[in-house]
Amino acid sequence: MTVIVTGGDGDGYGIGVGHFVHSMRRNLDITYIVMDNQIYGLTTGSGIADHRALGENQVTPGRATWKASLNPIALALAGGASFVARGFSGEPMQLAEIYKKAIQHKGFALVDVFQPLRHL
Repeated sequence: MTVIVTGGDGDGYGIGVGHFVHSMRRNLDITYIVMDNQIYGLTTGSGIADHRALGENQVTPGRATWKASLNPIALALAGGASFVARGFSGEPMQLAEIYKKAIQHKGFALVDVFQPLRHL
């Protein structure tokens, strides 16, 4: 069976990070595609745990936060994911190739799709 899971970075790298880690550790045969836009979309734009450089202001409206952040690519590599890739939403042809390779891979495949909404 081909299993493809999609989700946002808030649920995958924040709220659901435990599921993410244990899925990689077990090397489940799934492709996990994460829409990485650096916000919790369902909580009106609260900032999340990933990708901010130390000292960089998160996108949380009305609140500046200054803290170290989670690096999902480093976590995936350290956690045992056997396929790790990052693509950019502005390059759909490249993403299609990454998706194809991830789906064909036997084992846990992470595809982090960078969608820098805060820069629009």
